[in-house]
Amino acid sequence: PVKDLITRHIPLDDVLDAFQIVKKGEAIKVTVEPAPAEVSARV
Repeated sequence: PVKDLITRHIPLDDVLDAFQIVKKGEAIKVTVEPAPAEVSARV
């Protein structure tokens, strides 16, 4: 499953760090996730 390939979960506030992690080869797949407050505000 794709879920097994995700090696890092990065908060949306740190999206630029996510790009650097991938660029350096420190992770296979990175997901950028909204903060919990942002998710609950949308519901």
